[in-house]
Amino acid sequence: MILLLSLSCGWHAGCQSEPDSGQSVVGRVFVEGAPLEHGVITLRPLQGTPGPKVVAAVRDGEFQIPAEQGPWPGKFEVLISATPSDVQAVMSGASHEEIRKRASEPPRIIASPKQGATRQHLVVKAGESMECEFHLKWAPVR
Repeated sequence: MILLLSLSCGWHAGCQSEPDSGQSVVGRVFVEGAPLEHGVITLRPLQGTPGPKVVAAVRDGEFQIPAEQGPWPGKFEVLISATPSDVQAVMSGASHEEIRKRASEPPRIIASPKQGATRQHLVVKAGESMECEFHLKWAPVR
């Protein structure tokens, strides 16, 4: 699940780009004050915004999307999800025993709009790189 409680972005003037070329986006992701260890950020274009969705890895609270792979100018919905601990174990080459142990842990899920979080949008402008910071909360454990 997904979503954000607060977002701050700064715009930095850069080289002029074609309107249909990607823009660079860098940022940080925090969940309840701590950097998100492993996750994924997705920028999904909203109606009227050309170009593909953009997906990037979040590692130790940071992500980087170079202009060559970045979003085209327009408005995007921002989705952030945490990587489950068992998947992290597989990615790090952990033993089968460790993977099984982590698979039995309850998943940590980032709060969604159904759980009171606010939908976040990002406006990407041509010729400007962006720096963003996201502050999220974990969903209540059931």
